Amino acid sequence: MEQIILGACNEILPTIPDKHCSAIIIDPPYEIQYNKESWDNKSLNWAVLFSEYHRILKETGNLIIFQGWSNVCETIKMGKEKFTLKNWIIYDRIKGRGAKTNLVDLYPTPKYDRIIEPFAGSARYALKYFDREILLWDKYETIVNIWKYLQRCSEQDILSFPDYKAGD
Repeated sequence: MEQIILGACNEILPTIPDKHCSAIIIDPPYEIQYNKESWDNKSLNWAVLFSEYHRILKETGNLIIFQGWSNVCETIKMGKEKFTLKNWIIYDRIKGRGAKTNLVDLYPTPKYDRIIEPFAGSARYALKYFDREILLWDKYETIVNIWKYLQRCSEQDILSFPDYKAGD
């Protein structure tokens, strides 16, 4: 039976039977003390959480975590202790917190020839590795049309664009 449970994870997780969940989808606080909000402090006990996730997740289940870049290394380290990491999807969000400090240049070189970016409007990783096979999609037609144009235009077409200044 599908369930959506309202409650604090540290209180709810121990009540869930072993191997009960096909998927665990979480969006925890970023723990960056955003605006000094109490809900975003470093209070999660990730070791306990990963133990509980491992206990309640079926063998073929999926753990999906939406999180900010600030805790990715810790998440990988603790996750590998309990799980086999099979897929890692990175969405380089260019708006919101940290927009001026995106880390695309620090991401490793892709291991494969195909790069898939589901938000073409922020395809910074694909742009860095333009020599690869790139699959982009976006829900906004204008963004899709811009990419289609860029794929077929020449270098001269790009160089002929007017050099606008900020505010023009």
